Amino acid sequence: MADQTTTTFDNSFAHTLAVQSWSLYGVGALIFALRLFTRLRWTGWKNFELDDYLSALAFGLYTGLIVCLNVIADGGGSNLYPPGSYDTFTPEDIKERIYGSKIVIVSEQVMAIPHLITL
Repeated sequence: MADQTTTTFDNSFAHTLAVQSWSLYGVGALIFALRLFTRLRWTGWKNFELDDYLSALAFGLYTGLIVCLNVIADGGGSNLYPPGSYDTFTPEDIKERIYGSKIVIVSEQVMAIPHLITL
């Protein structure tokens, strides 16, 4: 975890994001689990349809999104920083920002793929 001087987000934002996102994730997980349980009781595994598999895929992507956003907020951020602050970065800060930028790419993919599901 990066210290406060090298992060894009302050610790209170990262904490608030974690609490809110994981709380909402818990609600989504409960709804998904109830849906899965209901489908299993009514139809069984062998009669699952396309929408059942797509909802599982969407839930997996939602999981990835929550993890990525919290990693970005908790770590050093990404390539977003105020102009002129690059000179103050240590090699460790640069490594954290490179890692954060890679996580941003992953988070953008898990945000974009569900739109393909709805097409």
